Order: sequence, then C-alpha cells, then structure tokens
Amino acid sequence: MQPAQNPKQSEDKKSSIGKTILIVIAVIGGLILLTSIINSYSNLQNTTSDVKSSSTEVQKNLDNIQRVANERSRGKAEIISHRLKNQKYSSSPSVVGEVKNIGTTPITYVKVIATFYDEIGDVVDTTFTYAGDTADTGLESEKTAPFELHLSDETPFDSYKLDVTWN
Repeated sequence: MQPAQNPKQSEDKKSSIGKTILIVIAVIGGLILLTSIINSYSNLQNTTSDVKSSSTEVQKNLDNIQRVANERSRGKAEIISHRLKNQKYSSSPSVVGEVKNIGTTPITYVKVIATFYDEIGDVVDTTFTYAGDTADTGLESEKTAPFELHLSDETPFDSYKLDVTWN
C-alpha cells in the first residue's frame, strides 16, 4: 500500500507540471516566432538583392538608350533645297530637292514627307519618297541625295511643308 500523499504536495506537483507545460509552450512559441523572423529577414535579403539586380538592369537599359540616341545624333538629315516643279506632260506638279547628311555617320532610309495645304491651312494631300538610293546604300556624312515628290492627284494646293526622317 502506498502512503497517502499530502494534499499540499499534490497541489504543488500539479502547479509544477502546469508551469512546465507553460514554459514548453512559451519556448515553442518563441521558436516559431524566431523562425518567422529569420524567414522574413531572408526574404528581405532576397528582395534587396532583386531590387539591386533590377536597378542594375534599369541602368543598363538607360545606358543603351543613351548610346543609341548618341549614335543617331551623329547622323542627321537636312533638306538643303527644294522647289515646285510643273510637269510638262501632266497637270500634277511635283516637289524636287536635295537632302544632306549633316551628321558624322552614314544614315539610311532618308524619307522626305510632303504635306500640302489649301488657302485656309487645311491638309489636302500628303506623300513621301526616299531620297536617292538611301534604302540600299545609305547616305554618307556631308553627302547629298536628290528627291522628287509627286502629288497623288490634281488636287489644288496653296502651300506645302517638308519633313525628313531617317534610320
């Protein structure tokens, strides 16, 4: 037969077990919290690395854009002369002229665009042509190429404006 336990000892033993359970729960909770903090820190490090990588990519793209812009600014087309020419065998006039590469690098696909206006400034026709043989050979620096633009029909016009683009 076992000796009878003192009620005070039994209560102390239950209290001690309860405290131990609470401590174990607190330790487990602390470990879970610590794991969560470590994961968050790790994710933050990865995000920081991704941001640095993205920032580097953005800078590379900006550098490439600047490089292309600088290269394009080296080649530049300008219309140096133009006049209205009446056709002998047609009632449709044309515009003839020359473009010049005033840049330092060759340019290709030199496109001359004409916009024709009536007496009140409304657009009545547009047309374009490529100057010389710039689609195949390009226009070297300081060289010129001729162009001739024809109206698409016998539309009367009062004035015209020329624009030039290139690659």
